[in-house]
Amino acid sequence: MRLLTFVLGLVVTASALIAEEPLRFRTDADGPVPADSGRKGLPKEEFQWYQLVGGQFPPPGSAHAVSGELIHLDHLERRFLFRVDRNDNQLRGDWDLPIDAVMLPYGAVYFHGSPADVRDIPLGTHLHGLFYLRAPDDKTPPPPGPNNRVTPEVDFRRCFQIEDDFSFDWRRQRLWKIDSVDADTLKLVATPYQDGNAAGNPRTFDLQTHTRVFVGNGFGDLHSIRPGQRVLFNLTWATLYGPGRITD
Repeated sequence: MRLLTFVLGLVVTASALIAEEPLRFRTDADGPVPADSGRKGLPKEEFQWYQLVGGQFPPPGSAHAVSGELIHLDHLERRFLFRVDRNDNQLRGDWDLPIDAVMLPYGAVYFHGSPADVRDIPLGTHLHGLFYLRAPDDKTPPPPGPNNRVTPEVDFRRCFQIEDDFSFDWRRQRLWKIDSVDADTLKLVATPYQDGNAAGNPRTFDLQTHTRVFVGNGFGDLHSIRPGQRVLFNLTWATLYGPGRITD
């Protein structure tokens, strides 16, 4: 009887260890999506990206981060086209190609630091998203591109979260310190700051005559912007023509 109890205890302990073993899947920490991802004749990676399971909330850190620009929206279907930012991992022919994405039922949207709906986000807004692979039975064709090319992230169709630059930087406690501003030439130079210290080199952004300026609980104009201020802002045309143009 004691032997049987001991054996049963070992089985239960082993089962608990197996249940607690962490899932093994590819994450952004393993590097970016290869430029040749999904093309024939290439060896399979040891770990695959996490595939969503029906009725289960995905584990933390399992989504793939992609930044880009909102270029089309169907808010009734919570579906949108998302032009992926240029990056060094892409082939030149893959620049500026979109993902045809759909928000998950529990997917979250943030705009200006607050929960929002996809219809609250203006077209052209630069966004940061967390995505999962399309369902295995999803046969949706990719968005048409020149010479039938697609972005390496084309299969990341299911969106877990999207947020604008304002929300993304606010959540990470990063601000931009204005070094100089010229309302006549519409140029603004700013340096990113995090935890009170410079977190990068100065970058030059384009202002627009219709850039919206918020001051406290009200509105200002381009002449309200002063060197030394620490601000949050939203961008459009990011990576297409330099760092981007400021919308808010």
